[in-house]
Amino acid sequence: MAVGTLAIALLLTIVVVIRCGGLTVSNADRPALLVQRFAQTPLTAIDGGGDGGQRASLRRRRRRESVVPSLSVSESVECIKIEGIFEERTKEAKFIESFKHEVHLNGDSKSSLQLAWTGIDYERMIVVTSDFGTSTIYLGDSSGKNFINISHTIEKAGEHDELTLQKHTNDSKAVYLVGNSLLGSASVLYVSLDGASTFQRIPLEFSLTSSLLFHTTRPELVLAISVNFPKSLYLSRDKGLTWKKIKSNVMFGKWGTGPSVDEIFVVTNNYTNFFETDSTTNCLEKSRDLGASWSLLLHNVYTFGVGDKFLYASMYKESSPFSERYLKVSTDGGSTWNDVRLPTITQERFYSILDSNEGQLFLHVDEPGDTGRGILYTSDATGIIFSESLKNHLYPNYEDLTDFYRVQSMRGVYIASQLMPDDSIRTMVTFDRGGEWEPIKRPDGAPCKDESKECYLQIHNLYSIRRGIRADPPLSVPNAVGIILVHGHVADALQTTDPDVFVSSDGGYSWRLALKGPHHYQIADHGGLLVAVPANTETPSVVKFSTDEGRCWISYNYTEKAIIYTGLLIEPGNRDMTVAIWGYTQTDRIWHTHILNFSKIIDRKCESGDYETWVPHQHNDADGCLLGQKETFRRIKANSWCYNGKTYQVDKTTEVCQCTVDDYDCDYGFKRENEVCVKDTSVSLKEIDICFRGHEEKFVPMGYHKIPGDKCSGGFLPDEARLVDLSQVCSGDSLPGASSSNSMPKSQHGRTVAKVFTGIFAIFSVVLIVILVTYLAKKYQFIKKRPSYRYSSIRCEDDEPAAVVTKRKGTSLFEDSSDEEVPDSIKYVVNGKQPNGHKVVNGHIPLSSASASSATTSVKAKLIESDDDLLE
Repeated sequence: MAVGTLAIALLLTIVVVIRCGGLTVSNADRPALLVQRFAQTPLTAIDGGGDGGQRASLRRRRRRESVVPSLSVSESVECIKIEGIFEERTKEAKFIESFKHEVHLNGDSKSSLQLAWTGIDYERMIVVTSDFGTSTIYLGDSSGKNFINISHTIEKAGEHDELTLQKHTNDSKAVYLVGNSLLGSASVLYVSLDGASTFQRIPLEFSLTSSLLFHTTRPELVLAISVNFPKSLYLSRDKGLTWKKIKSNVMFGKWGTGPSVDEIFVVTNNYTNFFETDSTTNCLEKSRDLGASWSLLLHNVYTFGVGDKFLYASMYKESSPFSERYLKVSTDGGSTWNDVRLPTITQERFYSILDSNEGQLFLHVDEPGDTGRGILYTSDATGIIFSESLKNHLYPNYEDLTDFYRVQSMRGVYIASQLMPDDSIRTMVTFDRGGEWEPIKRPDGAPCKDESKECYLQIHNLYSIRRGIRADPPLSVPNAVGIILVHGHVADALQTTDPDVFVSSDGGYSWRLALKGPHHYQIADHGGLLVAVPANTETPSVVKFSTDEGRCWISYNYTEKAIIYTGLLIEPGNRDMTVAIWGYTQTDRIWHTHILNFSKIIDRKCESGDYETWVPHQHNDADGCLLGQKETFRRIKANSWCYNGKTYQVDKTTEVCQCTVDDYDCDYGFKRENEVCVKDTSVSLKEIDICFRGHEEKFVPMGYHKIPGDKCSGGFLPDEARLVDLSQVCSGDSLPGASSSNSMPKSQHGRTVAKVFTGIFAIFSVVLIVILVTYLAKKYQFIKKRPSYRYSSIRCEDDEPAAVVTKRKGTSLFEDSSDEEVPDSIKYVVNGKQPNGHKVVNGHIPLSSASASSATTSVKAKLIESDDDLLE
């Protein structure tokens, strides 16, 4: 009995040691190991305030209660077990040799490095280093341990003044090198269709400096825009081996998306000389036959954007470059257009489309007065009508950046920053695609310095990074279901001190403190492995990894050299167990990469018993139903010491839920009162006809519409609302899309709308006089009361290779694949002036201009990988 008591006491003592600072195991013959479990420490709390916006809908605000379990004895024992396994493995010299490998790239010290994964399954890397007009190309094998200089096999590729690496977004074996010379008027394209084993030299008749544009479903189709004046659009039907000019005088262009995926959209202008800049004469054109013919869609176009089924165009109101602008939208590839219904904004304000997903748009509209804040709106299914989602949404005027982030690992979850009255910033989250926003509940057990104030988890993103905070943007991937890694503080506002790393395993409902201090991190093995490198030093020597979703971390000293860190990289898809840590030595500036193969540690493939059933959004009061669907996943258990493998596919089942009040929004011109949609008498604009309100079902209740993308069936139907049969009311010319794209669409041209009267729901005959009178009356009223929609421009990223750029000093790695850039030299320009000073208000990050950090002259490294088309 005494022996048992002594054993329990010893175990509890070990647990206390782990909780208070970590258990260190060292051996002179092997690298130091560290298993970390962190207790929560007090963090600064700053006054905040303000309210989150809420869409004018029927969705009721809920308090989602979820508890993060504190450290248990069983978890601590499991952590010791994991450490013991790794400790035993590191005693074997063969293990160390197979687990870690260092590559020097033949002593290469050139100032620029570009890297891409290629091959049948992205099993090899191609690296291009450049300096002073010379380049070297290396090709790695499947192990990542050996890199061969293949420059001599690519005809004259290394002699170009500039050599750019591009990766096909939809063909893992297609790689491109674009060669340009300072005095040359044409580029040379080197094309590899076999994973960089061989290249074909393709002299072009034009100069190419921008990214190639790849078709999303037909990989053989590629577009390129020349830089030569006048710019022209070229098409390749064979992945870049041959090219044909298909359009002249092109300002910019892109492939369509959604139902318009096979169409090409371009903005053209017949400039007569290089210095002419009158963009009011721009035209939007479209080709449905790969450039054989073109149709004119719109005149006076400033710019345009595509995303999902939406095509937006920013229009000049008058024929002047200083004219106000308004926005038009089409959901049928430009055949018909409608004005977007948004509040009037003046010329100095701006808007930005931040996301188009599942048939809905998030759009930011800047507030007057250069405040750095605005209102975040969500669209209906037509893209015409927008509802207010979040007030005081942070979007600085002096820099084109935002903290808006879509969580890729769980449907419907978005994170954003909200500006408070005292210019402090707090983090908000929505779990229902913008219907409700709320602060992020602080992790269980995490203390706050001033408990009299409300403290939440405040997450750092692009704005903080641009302000000099050492942090990586939030990270989530679709195949690591529910997992999110972020940098943050537990406070009532964003802080200026170094943040910690927090992990969520349930899509953001609950969080745990994972690592103290800032780290660079990656998700591997579909979420079964998390890897991190400390970011509080430019020469880290330790890599940390976790196999239980961030609960237990093992540290490993992977180098004894002072190597300046430039990137923690993993192959596209986050499926592999191998990561690469890139950097260069301080003294001779030679590129180094350390390849760590974690499959040598975790060498058992997961079996059926290693997985568990998990339902997202189970913390809400709808039993996991979101937008009419309930998803159930099978994912790896946190304590399973096994790997998913590259071929692992996410196992998901979906069931349709019964409709509830939360599946409906109020129609345009209606507002919510006591859970009922009633007429909003404050809306001065003429009511939008019911055929144009974005209904996706046949029978609709007057004043209500389903949320875009909602799949619910049966269940709730408003008792007080009368039903309208759209199949009878909206027929023939009354349906959207009745006007032809060959005629220039006006705001109400072609929108011959069936008039809906009380008690009359069907039109049995069409009388020419009635149609004419209705059309003229609507046109007169529109001209009389038409609001002015003034915008600046649409920002949109094409299907181009994602890039990660780092520099040798004072930088952190950033990825375009996540739609974020974090350069080391930051300059904020307001009205042509660069503000100075880094203002700190009560220890938190205020909305103020940041001091521009000193630019550093050094190498940049660029990671090329696939990216999804994203409308920003």
